[in-house]
Amino acid sequence: MEKQTATQVFESLSSGIRLDIYRLLVKRGLEGMVAGQIASALDLPPTMCPST
Repeated sequence: MEKQTATQVFESLSSGIRLDIYRLLVKRGLEGMVAGQIASALDLPPTMCPST
């Protein structure tokens, strides 16, 4: 991975919620999750779950 790409990835994960979502999706693997499942699993209101 190029340095600029890696920097952008780490900057986007600097939000605690985003990092939690990332970890959850990594554990879930290729099956993935939809936004509502993510919000429910992390006990977040649906508006706190980023769509991208």
